[in-house]
Amino acid sequence: MSKLRNGIELILQRGEMNIYRRILRTALWGSCVTFMLIGIIFLVSIFILHNELHNEGEDFSQKMGDYLEENFQEEVKDRLTEATALRAQMVGQLLNNCSINVENLSEALSDILQDTADYKPKELPVANFTEVADNVPYVFYSPELLQQGISPELKQEVAILSSVEDDIRRMSRRYQGSILVVSTHGYLIRMDMLDLDGYAGFGWKRGGVKP
Repeated sequence: MSKLRNGIELILQRGEMNIYRRILRTALWGSCVTFMLIGIIFLVSIFILHNELHNEGEDFSQKMGDYLEENFQEEVKDRLTEATALRAQMVGQLLNNCSINVENLSEALSDILQDTADYKPKELPVANFTEVADNVPYVFYSPELLQQGISPELKQEVAILSSVEDDIRRMSRRYQGSILVVSTHGYLIRMDMLDLDGYAGFGWKRGGVKP
């Protein structure tokens, strides 16, 4: 350490420059320049490496984002396809069950009309003249039929067909909304399974005449 200090003092002291001092000063300045060049090269290398890493990171992020987006879209598409297929299957099954129930109800009505003696007449509430709660089968007469009058034969037919009440109640366990049987004679037998704000559909109100 003392030799190094003595060498520096020898270089920096004033006076005539001999060959030894010239060599030392040249070596000192050469070392300083070399150190500065190495430092500059190091800083430039760090800067270049940082830029390359930054660019590589952005490129990797872009590729990863594109990959994730593509796979996410494929996953969503597959999920939607599966959900659509499942819903279509459920709707198809529901329509098939509905068709079967309609056929069964039609057969029950045909049996009632063909063998009236085997069925006991029932008296259902008439929605034209009384309030009818949900989940209660009822009869509704069209205004035209009421205007022309209901014959005893038609009243007997309605009473006999009202025995389909049990079949309607069994069907109502599988559905929401309304189940109805419409006659070309101008009346229907119906049951509503939801509160429809006082309306049973077709433009009339339960518990009152057509508004």
